Amino acid sequence: EMAIDFAGKDTILSTVGKDSRERFFTDLIRYERLTADDWSARLSAPNNRMLLAPEEVRVLNQSKRMFTYIHALPPGDSSFQATLLLFIREETIRELLGKSALIKQNASVYVTDREGKAITGYNDSPDIRDALTQRIVKSDSFPPVSRLTAGGQDYTVYRSAAGENGWMY
Repeated sequence: EMAIDFAGKDTILSTVGKDSRERFFTDLIRYERLTADDWSARLSAPNNRMLLAPEEVRVLNQSKRMFTYIHALPPGDSSFQATLLLFIREETIRELLGKSALIKQNASVYVTDREGKAITGYNDSPDIRDALTQRIVKSDSFPPVSRLTAGGQDYTVYRSAAGENGWMY
């Protein structure tokens, strides 16, 4: 799903048509934790390459876990005129993570935010995810390659550097 919110106007063009912001975020795309007013406040200023963690979203009354990507238009330092919203199913992200060469070698991928909270993953185990996030939260230094023990098993962890949004893989 995708939409464009026009700055200073109460208009959203989306894959389901043209709507007011209120109707769009109340009837078409409804978040459990964000209201139409929350979205109005968020979309009144430029948001560049913001990615919201997945959450339950009702899309045309069907529940889906979605990431939300937000980007000001036009891109760059031009004057802010609109905001692009991309709604990406968490399943799609998991499928992309699963195409990695590591997964074929009986491995998992975990994605954490800047605070170490688990965002999503592929082929993940609750024991490993919990041990991993506890280690990230409790440690000031978490080397790019390290060992982790979870559920009585030893694992090798390869960690990416934090990206622009602070997420690690």
